[in-house]
Amino acid sequence: MSILRTPKGNTVAVTWASSGAGPTNVYVSLYDVAGSLVSSATMVSSDADHYYFNLTLPNTADHYAVKTVATIGGKPYINWYKVKTLTVEVS
Repeated sequence: MSILRTPKGNTVAVTWASSGAGPTNVYVSLYDVAGSLVSSATMVSSDADHYYFNLTLPNTADHYAVKTVATIGGKPYINWYKVKTLTVEVS
């Protein structure tokens, strides 16, 4: 699994797409390195099969985990993403 490296405090687009089955309860959660929940939100439907959320990351350089969950037919479909926020230095 690759790690998304991005400046701290940046906003990233988190997406979820289905293959035709209508999901319910599609949400995104952000966890810190200790596994504590930092934030959680319902994703926005752009059409019947595509969801997105513009997730603003904390203003702290650290490692985070992003989890997306979509429920289809009563079963959760879960994806995890790794994010490392960086301090950007200008010389």
